[in-house]
Amino acid sequence: PEDRPANIVIITNPNLKKNRDGLPDRKYRFVALDRQRGEQSKGEHPHWWCVIRDVMENGNSLLVYEGKIESDLNVLSVLEKHNCIVRSNLYGWHLADGVEAVADSGDDTIHVYQFAYDHGIDCIKGANEGGFRHPDGGTRIFEYELDRPLCSMFGKQTKFPCEQSAEPLAQRLHPKEPRFLRYSKHGIRERLHWLRSGGELKWEVPGDVSEDYRQHDAAEEARERKGPRGEILVEWVQTSRRNDLRVCECYIAMLLDRAG
Repeated sequence: PEDRPANIVIITNPNLKKNRDGLPDRKYRFVALDRQRGEQSKGEHPHWWCVIRDVMENGNSLLVYEGKIESDLNVLSVLEKHNCIVRSNLYGWHLADGVEAVADSGDDTIHVYQFAYDHGIDCIKGANEGGFRHPDGGTRIFEYELDRPLCSMFGKQTKFPCEQSAEPLAQRLHPKEPRFLRYSKHGIRERLHWLRSGGELKWEVPGDVSEDYRQHDAAEEARERKGPRGEILVEWVQTSRRNDLRVCECYIAMLLDRAG
């Protein structure tokens, strides 16, 4: 515990500003979207929260974009401007090469499914499991995503053509076919915490991030308690109403893990 403090205050780099060009020679550009219906009593309409982060081969990363987006069309505009999606005459919108994107479908589920399906984005949903078994025998903080195409979640056909063979559908899906997978709510938070704990990897946050980003980042804290065998257990507790941008960073920590 002394080597890994329970709570880490966000450290921004005043010498960096958000820039859609991001990191030169990046390995990936990761996108995380979180849909919210909004509370009508507070005058809120349905909206999205979005984080885009560039990642190098060695795992160093830089925040490129963060913010609240009021409509689906505006999401597309942001993704286009950041070279995350492209349109083809044959298959419509899909992710650009080197881009991985996820959208949480815990709220406004069918709308998120349709939007993600239309634009080649994977859908994710939180679960209370600590981890999920994978075919290689290991346990990860996310499900094995090849098992379930997103189209199967709401009665659609695959977006891209499948190979014609006797192999199971999961093995015949096009590489860009949107998937659905669950993630460990605790696991993705633990992974973000590890990435930001001051080890060898850089988790860069420019100094010009929004006040929303700062407030959302401070909206959760780790609390320790003793388990039934006397072991120390860490639980993440939400202390403020809005934590959406922090959760988007957790999704990106999961994408980093998934990419190896």
